[in-house]
Amino acid sequence: MTQETVSALDAATRHFREKLDTTSLKKIEVKEWGIDVYYQTAISWKQQAEIMDKLAEKKTSEALIETVVLRCLNKDGSRMFTTADRTTLINEVDPMVLVELVTQINNDSGESVRDIKKKS
Repeated sequence: MTQETVSALDAATRHFREKLDTTSLKKIEVKEWGIDVYYQTAISWKQQAEIMDKLAEKKTSEALIETVVLRCLNKDGSRMFTTADRTTLINEVDPMVLVELVTQINNDSGESVRDIKKKS
């Protein structure tokens, strides 16, 4: 590898690590649930592929649930839902709230936790 390639790769991986840093979480208030949901502005290629595979198979509702499971986080950056929660999310949670939540995450319309802390 040339020095230029290494520098480009270093820059690219540094950029992605910064996006995955838990200090850069964003927050969405889910009024219907009475809680805040946190998310990162980026997910790994592997996680994105899991969602895209569902969409390619025309399993839109499963892709939506996969997005919720993979992207919704607690304030400390831990996952809010587990894979074991999928069935409950599909059968026992208001689908319109899930659609709105995923739309906000995908549009990256949450409020930056860093900005919230600066305001305080």
